[in-house]
Amino acid sequence: MNNGDHERAASTCRRLLESSPGDVVTMMSLAISTCNLGDRTAASDMFRSILKEDSSRECAVSVISEMLSCGLDRDAMSLCSGLERQFPKEPMLKRLRGNMEYGQGEYLKASVTYAEAASLNPHNPVLWHSKGMADEARGDLESAEDAYNRALLLDQGEPEYWISKASVQERSNDRYGAIESLNRAIELDPRSVYALVRKAVILQASSRDQEALFYVRQAAEIAPKDVRIMDMESDLLTRIGRPDDAERVLIARISSEPSETATIKLARLRLSGGDRDLS
Repeated sequence: MNNGDHERAASTCRRLLESSPGDVVTMMSLAISTCNLGDRTAASDMFRSILKEDSSRECAVSVISEMLSCGLDRDAMSLCSGLERQFPKEPMLKRLRGNMEYGQGEYLKASVTYAEAASLNPHNPVLWHSKGMADEARGDLESAEDAYNRALLLDQGEPEYWISKASVQERSNDRYGAIESLNRAIELDPRSVYALVRKAVILQASSRDQEALFYVRQAAEIAPKDVRIMDMESDLLTRIGRPDDAERVLIARISSEPSETATIKLARLRLSGGDRDLS
């Protein structure tokens, strides 16, 4: 949406509030539109005024969530602290605070906050996954894998949880375990480009280039314009002795997004072929 769209949305919300003052849904929409128009101070005041109309726990979570979506992190953090005192048993408020701490790079704080949230609702896999992400970010891979495992005990059908576990396993040099976790992610979401590429990276690091190429090509079918995948495919084709195919991929890559590195690789490939035309 452009500014004109946000202006029209805000104007519509104001008219609706004239006939239905205190309507929380309309107030929320007006606050979001106001923030999108760049008036962050007014938007923050509007979000706070919503809580005067609806002081429920559910509304508190929605307001903080929308403030974060609008980029009002500082104001959201200040407001969240007060709401946590008002609703000390609400895990989602703690998760939102953890998200803010994580976004600020305070990973230890975030881990503690997510743990507090999970203690209030231990059957919510999202909370355990969030804790795992914070633990992984601060380098505590053992705690991260434990948190991811807890999330998976509660929900084995979420590909992101398997991908996260694979990340920790890969960093811990457990390539076999990482591949197994990525296999589960790919079974659940065969179009997960990230899972396909990460599996290819691990296979390539294990000198299993043919297998790696298979998964890179699957990723390329889903994201044919992704130059990072093109780069990886050309490198693998070169490694397994298929320079003509590597050259074709590099030409397509350079056409999609010019790159000095890719151009040098192409020149080297042509030179190595002896009679290849450099033009």
